[in-house]
Amino acid sequence: MTKKKTSWLEVSLRVTSELAEAVSAALQPLAHQGVALELETPDPDADPETAIELHADAILSVRAYLALESNREELQLEVERVLWPLRMIARESGLTLPAPEFKPVQNADWAELWKSHYRPLQVGEQLLIVPVWEQVEINSDDIAIYMDPGQAFGTGVHPTTQLCLAAIERYLHPGQRVLDLGCGAGILSIAAAKLGAARVDGLDIDPVAVQATQENAVVNNVAPTVNATLGSLAEALQRSAYELVVANILSKVVIEMLHSGLADTIAEGGVVILSGILVEQVDEVRVAMEAQGLKDCRLEQLEDWAALIARKM
Repeated sequence: MTKKKTSWLEVSLRVTSELAEAVSAALQPLAHQGVALELETPDPDADPETAIELHADAILSVRAYLALESNREELQLEVERVLWPLRMIARESGLTLPAPEFKPVQNADWAELWKSHYRPLQVGEQLLIVPVWEQVEINSDDIAIYMDPGQAFGTGVHPTTQLCLAAIERYLHPGQRVLDLGCGAGILSIAAAKLGAARVDGLDIDPVAVQATQENAVVNNVAPTVNATLGSLAEALQRSAYELVVANILSKVVIEMLHSGLADTIAEGGVVILSGILVEQVDEVRVAMEAQGLKDCRLEQLEDWAALIARKM
């Protein structure tokens, strides 16, 4: 008997960075192994092997593939249901959440469909994020990070990820130990390893993310340096302090972690990079950081998102 192939319903929304993360979180429970954030290329005729950089007025496409195992209309209504609270919040903030676009995809491998939506992306001074299936010419000054975006969150497209990558590039010193809290697909862990970290511990509460980090570390030839395991702050507090700690999560979670001893994971004189923070949330996070002895707090901003970088004194 021939095994029946699964059909998929592609769901996509074109949104600003203010809404992209929230839309991703809303669709995540319905999506098959994650939601993709795709930077829309300013020039539609651009060479797909040419790296693109995030620009100030960039539009992101949030894209997911849902298994079409029941009535299509019911599935579309479920998507509308999970997006409705976000639509109301956006309206109150003067923002507009567009209607999702639906497209059935018959008997296709969903993973292959994702590939058409990713291009190489230049971040910071040297880092070049490359989808694993792309064949691109790497300049001698570039540090290539090969990623499979279809496995878990963290493809390098979102502004918070770019802020963290650029900060790691500036603040990491070769030979340091690094902690990546909420490692996702492992892009920050891999960047730290390629920039010279002696050891990188990636922690995530999602086993899919841990597996993705491990697999992407192998692809990038940094598996001996990157140690990805299940866990969060509680597990990190049982280990020795790190010279560099990075957490790209959400401001609420960051503040909770600060109150729960995040600073204790940082070695004296060490640096912490915190992101997933909207600009209007910066002051609240900064107060929590300074209360834990994190000083010289520096703000980095990209669009409406921020990263706060501080040193433990």
